[in-house]
Amino acid sequence: MHMIIRAIVFADNGEEAIEEAEIIFERFVEEGVFDYYTLFNDGTSKVSGVARWGEKPAFLLAKSKEGKREISQAMKATKKYFFENIKELRNLLKNYSDDEIFEDNNGWTDFRYRCYHLGRSIGSDVFLYNYEGDGILNKKQLKEILSRKPEQKKVYVVPADVHY
Repeated sequence: MHMIIRAIVFADNGEEAIEEAEIIFERFVEEGVFDYYTLFNDGTSKVSGVARWGEKPAFLLAKSKEGKREISQAMKATKKYFFENIKELRNLLKNYSDDEIFEDNNGWTDFRYRCYHLGRSIGSDVFLYNYEGDGILNKKQLKEILSRKPEQKKVYVVPADVHY
């Protein structure tokens, strides 16, 4: 499966922003979080990046209209998956006893699967990351990261197509 994730990084310029984001994305691949990634300045892939999603800026200033849109889309996607998991957990808790869920009498391993996804801070349920590669999971974390800025650096958002 493919998805677009974004990294918020601090840099002097767009090229440096891409380099900073690549460090994060490379680590995700090395750690097995994602199989591979493709940046939107790389037109060589026939299955990912521009080939899959069309033209997209390789980096954006976070405060620009387009940068804010990228960040907003990522937060909406993270929230959507969170609430889908919550809904399924509530349904399981409502319809099955604790013993039934624990013993998996009805094939409901889905409970542990949903809990696993709710507890993740990186991976296929998280669409936005900070400069350290930590998932941004709520508005408070987003506000905190956007308010931090090393002296003389700009805040960029760098999208990547990832496969998991």
